[in-house]
Amino acid sequence: MHRRPAPEYPIIVTATVLFLALSYFASSRLPNWAGWENGPVENLQVAMLIAGGLLALRYAQTQEPAQLRTFWRLMAPLWVVLAARELSWGACFLPPYEMAADTGPEYSSTVQLWYKPVVPYLLSASLGILLFGFIRTGQVRFLALLWKRKAMPWAELACASICMMASGAAEGKLYVDLSLDVHWASQNFEELSETCAYALVLLAQWRVFLGSEVR
Repeated sequence: MHRRPAPEYPIIVTATVLFLALSYFASSRLPNWAGWENGPVENLQVAMLIAGGLLALRYAQTQEPAQLRTFWRLMAPLWVVLAARELSWGACFLPPYEMAADTGPEYSSTVQLWYKPVVPYLLSASLGILLFGFIRTGQVRFLALLWKRKAMPWAELACASICMMASGAAEGKLYVDLSLDVHWASQNFEELSETCAYALVLLAQWRVFLGSEVR
């Protein structure tokens, strides 16, 4: 019996567009502290990323065959990397180096962390090891199986990319004028867009899990 891997693509795309539109509308109406560093929205993001890693480890314990368990063990560290990035590689656990009345505390891994210069090298080495393990254990065959079962999370990942582009635009990285009245509204929209992106990546993982369960 075949199980539907996840919600249909049009639903995902429509929900993403609606969420971004509502986030844009709400960004200037939410309190300015909603999108602060270490604020409620960012803490929700970290919780989502940790949950994604724990789910991957859970799948690694329960799924068969052994190659599939290896796949999930390789995926779990990626969630750790995303969570560490969201925490500014640990700078968010330190007192802020700057505080603004409207945009809240500022943290900088470059300014505050003595070990920041080695983070890119450790990150590159870790991703290289994961990629080697992915290829060495033949996980490409699992991706081919997902493709055959039409369980590749294309819509989720594409929509997550759009959300991250919206977040970048709110941060001023894409040279797009969002016409928001105040700076802290842009910060709120940035964090809400990132939250949507992480939710979509969680949904992508769920699609892959269900696709691997099809018999």
